[in-house]
Amino acid sequence: MYVALKVIHIIAVILFMGNIITGLFWKAHVDRTRNVKFIAHTMDGLIRADRWFTIPGVIVITAAGIFAAIQAGLPLLRTGWILWSIIAFSAGPPPAVSMSSWRSSFATYARPRAVRPWSLARLSPTGTGMRSTRP
Repeated sequence: MYVALKVIHIIAVILFMGNIITGLFWKAHVDRTRNVKFIAHTMDGLIRADRWFTIPGVIVITAAGIFAAIQAGLPLLRTGWILWSIIAFSAGPPPAVSMSSWRSSFATYARPRAVRPWSLARLSPTGTGMRSTRP
């Protein structure tokens, strides 16, 4: 039973870390486009992936790790690395990287900007480059 729980724990950690690393990659990749629609779509997918994979992964990692430690006869609260792992997973991310602050900073970035009439004149369909004067 201990070996099965340990294998589940290790597989869950690999999937958890893979999801986080993949999310960071796609976030950095889409930010280079500076396209608000692409960024919003990617953020929606990343948030959905966190709900479907990361959060359940944390639960499986914690449960399998605790049950494996119990099966091995390790004292949970007197074994430092187990105690601090439980504390770290229970505390969640620090406020600087929490999902709510990430979403609110994205919402600020994704707000539509006011369009200035003189900037649109540069994009004339005839390609003449006519520019209007500022009001």
